[in-house]
Amino acid sequence: MRILIIITIFIGCLNTYALDPIIDTPFSQEFHEGYPITNSGTENEVRAVAVDHNDVVWAATRSGLFRLTGTRWERVSGATTGPHYCLHVDTAGVVWVGAWNGAYRLEGDHAVKQDDVDGTITAFAETIDGLIALGPEGTWQYSGKRKCANIAGVEVVLQIKMIKLFAALEI
Repeated sequence: MRILIIITIFIGCLNTYALDPIIDTPFSQEFHEGYPITNSGTENEVRAVAVDHNDVVWAATRSGLFRLTGTRWERVSGATTGPHYCLHVDTAGVVWVGAWNGAYRLEGDHAVKQDDVDGTITAFAETIDGLIALGPEGTWQYSGKRKCANIAGVEVVLQIKMIKLFAALEI
């Protein structure tokens, strides 16, 4: 039995020695080309990026909202210069911006603050009933009539809608 194992190992070693050598190919390094917004550090701290239905790129940064025009970034008028946290493009193509002092809706190249939304907005969610803006100070729902209402118990509302959805699908 030992002799059979030794012969097998010996033959196996001969076979590997007889293989053609693998020719090494040089590694070509991929590179990253940065597109800084400005030379300032805080404006380059990007927190969210969104592309609208017209292929315009928007960036929410620590120090404001910017739009990419060609190869240059431009600050959006009407938006605050403070921290911006999130961006959302709804099904109608409207760009929404969550900032430290509320929610903004982009109309053309101008940001319009939604007066009924108070406090920081850190996330958006779109539902059948409209857009929901969420933040540490509350949750607001925009129903499409340019009015936002502070809503409570949004988790319960979303859970009920999910239950209705699954019931309709008969899962």
